[in-house]
Amino acid sequence: MEKFVISLIVCSLTMTFIAFMYELLSKFLRKVQSSKWRYYGWIFIFVGFIAVFKPSFGSAAVTVTIGEWYNTVRAGGRIMSSDALNDPFVFYVIFIVWLAGFLSGLCYFAVKQRRFIKGVNRISKPASSNILRMVKKIVDELGINSNFKIITLTEITSPMVTGMFSPLLILPERRYEEEELYLILKHEIVHLKRHDLFVKAFMIFCGTVHWFNPFVRRFIRRAEREGELFCDETVIGNESETMKKLYCRSILDTVSAGKKTKASLSPALASNFYFNKSGLKHRMSMILSLNKKYSLGIVGVLVLVLILYAGKVLTFSDNTDYRDEDVAQTTFLVTEPSEGNINA
Repeated sequence: MEKFVISLIVCSLTMTFIAFMYELLSKFLRKVQSSKWRYYGWIFIFVGFIAVFKPSFGSAAVTVTIGEWYNTVRAGGRIMSSDALNDPFVFYVIFIVWLAGFLSGLCYFAVKQRRFIKGVNRISKPASSNILRMVKKIVDELGINSNFKIITLTEITSPMVTGMFSPLLILPERRYEEEELYLILKHEIVHLKRHDLFVKAFMIFCGTVHWFNPFVRRFIRRAEREGELFCDETVIGNESETMKKLYCRSILDTVSAGKKTKASLSPALASNFYFNKSGLKHRMSMILSLNKKYSLGIVGVLVLVLILYAGKVLTFSDNTDYRDEDVAQTTFLVTEPSEGNINA
């Protein structure tokens, strides 16, 4: 219990520091680096968040020794009993509070997603034959075998994909130009091909594990944004300048249409064509200058090394070996009254 609580807190602190450093580095590289590796870098970081117990290489910065039946700490050159300092009840309380928050978070997302799917199934409409033909064309181009349902809905503001095991491709019910429809559908189908919903579910799970950390939600939004940019790169990387401009216009049209639509349904787990207003200018700039991007996968490798190195921060040792005379001396030093008390 003590191991888990301490490791979780240390993991959250160290990974938050690494995530902020990576976010700062990404701002310097976003004009030259492909979103693909920035997205993978965030996935590595969330793997670090979920790996509470990391492998340690060499000596750690902090070593916590936990004996099976007796713990001691050395303070000021004297051996003192740590029973008062390491009350197991405190760790149990912290663990119960964390567990309550973790389970509450999971239940919230599960119930929200279930309500969304039930609402969609109740009021959605089947996609038109034109949309179905376009989807078949894109599926053949991308070479995927995923089976998913295509529907239209007036109660959403953006095209999206939702449903991990029974995927739904949902389009807002409005008029689309043929080329615009092609780009929007391809964007969402690329999400299906890359299994981005599973990645997002993993990040949400990490967020519930670290629900007490106020910065984790911020990191999830950064990762989701890079995932959308990576999808943009995949969709229009080889397209003409005209198609890139059309793609940008499609995003702006989605934003404009969203302002006129009151979304009565909101999913807990979905990949959206339009994410939010934050970073919209950068997204437009990135789309129009894709030919200037570089892979720079070494940055992702650097992040992975930092995460592995985080294992050096803390280690535990259970191999406490006390001799009988050590225990006797410890008891004596703790219980023996001071000379001042004897004279008194």
